[in-house]
Formats: sequence, structure tokens, C-alpha cells
Amino acid sequence: MLLTDRQGILEQIRQIRSKLEELYSHYPKGELEHEVIYVPVPTETPLSRLNRISPYAPAIEESQWPRVKKVKSPYEDDYDDYEEEYEEYEEEHIEEECEEEYEEEYEENYYEEYEKDYEDGEKEDENYEGKLMKHLFSIDLRTIPKIKERFEDHIHTLSFFISSLLYNNAYFPGNGETCVMLHPITEGEFLPEELKGDEEIQELKPIYFDFVELEIPSVTFWSSEDWDSIDLEEYNPKSSREHKLIVDTYHFKRENPIEKWREFPLEALRSKLFELPAYVGGSPIWLQREEHWGFFIMQFSEAFVNVNLGDLGEMYVFFDTAFWQCY
Repeated sequence: MLLTDRQGILEQIRQIRSKLEELYSHYPKGELEHEVIYVPVPTETPLSRLNRISPYAPAIEESQWPRVKKVKSPYEDDYDDYEEEYEEYEEEHIEEECEEEYEEEYEENYYEEYEKDYEDGEKEDENYEGKLMKHLFSIDLRTIPKIKERFEDHIHTLSFFISSLLYNNAYFPGNGETCVMLHPITEGEFLPEELKGDEEIQELKPIYFDFVELEIPSVTFWSSEDWDSIDLEEYNPKSSREHKLIVDTYHFKRENPIEKWREFPLEALRSKLFELPAYVGGSPIWLQREEHWGFFIMQFSEAFVNVNLGDLGEMYVFFDTAFWQCY
């Protein structure tokens, strides 16, 4: 569901509310702990013109505009080890498997092209160092009051930047290719001269949005690690009803195959939340394992803004970093 589909997103929100009512028919709302989230919905007349997807940032001076920093991926060493093992395997087996001359010639050409592409990619990475990032969107925190209260009084605006919409290595925390800028209200629009005419941002057309507030049971955001590590005998939630919800969910997850999980209200609700283009607040719903802990702000997919997040990826935005995971 793309952010531009207003009616589609409103229908998603209606389905989430319907699942909440189904859940509350068995586990009363007043006896469950909740987290507040805000769902962006496109509109032509937003409460604040700062709530927008746009290459233009809200009047941030060029001297403050974030630049790309080259940071080594923590997975590079693992990749290097894998590459060495593969090369050793090739030396042992490739001659046996490729006896015919044309196969050997094809392989030689293929690997020459592969190495050239890899070297070009490394050069491209180096060229990103120090370049101005691209602004993707801004949020007026005053329009989401229960999130705003978590920040210092003078912080009113969030602006999000990335190194490239089409090609980026923002797949690990602290990657140096994303920036979460929190700052006071700044009116107007600004785009540095260096970025004017940039081909990537030509397709990033302005979209304005408002937010719909939802209260979601906290246990909805539990990760697989949370469920695997919980001790039901020692766990002491705020109410017996919440304890029953957790116990029922725990046993359902273990007694049923994964394709049946959506039949349980809590799991169905979690799936509906994950299908949203974006939400602010709450806790992350991880695609893979938990990879970062701290002040979580929001998560979004390519349906929210047209940026490459790997294969069906999800961007996780924290106070101190932003990165994506993918399938």
C-alpha cells in the first residue's frame, strides 16, 4: 500500500481497529498495557506543512546539511572470510567441473567482469564520502503530541536524510549514510545548489500527510527473541488478563504452524501494523533479529517513500541511528 493511496491506508487503519475490538472482546483494553503510535495519512491540507516527503528540507542551512561518512560494515570481515573459503573451493574443484575450453573461457570472462564491477562499486562507495545526503521527509513533532513529549522542549522537527535513494549501504546501525536530525521549528524550504538537478531526487515529488493516533497493546511489538526467552512463571504483568493474553499467545505460537498465526488476534494485529507504509512511536517490528536498542522513533518501508531498502526492506529510525533490514 503506497502512501499516496489515502483510502487504502484508511482501510488499513479500519482493519487494525477491527482487530483491536476483536482482541478486547477477550482481553479488556483497560487491563492491558498500551503504546501510542501515529500513522501518516496523505492529505492536501495538512495540519502542518512540515509534515511532508520532499527533497527540500525545512530551511536547514547548508553548513548544517549532513554529509556521508564512510563506515566499515561489521559484516565485511564475515564476507571476506566467505570469499576466501570460496576461492579455496574453486581451486580444488573448478578445473574438474570445467573441462571444456569454452566453459573455462566463459568463467574467466565472467570473473574478470565481476571483479571489475566490484572494484567500480568500491570506487563509487569512496566517492560518496563527504557528499551531501538527500533529504527524504520531515515531521512536525507538535502534530504527534505523545511522541513530542519524549523530546526536549526546544525540539520540534525531525528531518530524515540518506546518502542515496537508489544505492546505499544503510543496512547496519551507525552506517554513516543516514541522518536523523532533530531541531527547532524551521519554516520554508531549502535545497543546496549541489543537489539541484540531482537525478535521484527528480522523482521525489512532495507528499503532505497528517497522522492518525492509535493505541496498541505493548505485547503486540514483542519480538521472537522476547517470546523465546520469557519465563511464564516469573513474568508478572500489570494484570491477570494481560498475563492470560501472553500465556495464550505463547502456547498458540508453539502449538500451530506459522501459517496459522494470523488466526490469533494479537498476531493478526501485528501483521496489520507491519503492512502499514510507516508508523511513528511504539516499538520496532523486526524483519530479522533485534539489531539495535534505544530510543525508537519510527519505521517505514518503500511504500512510504521511494528509496531502496534492499529486498522488501524496512527502515528502523532511532534517536541515534537509522538502518534497514530486508528479506
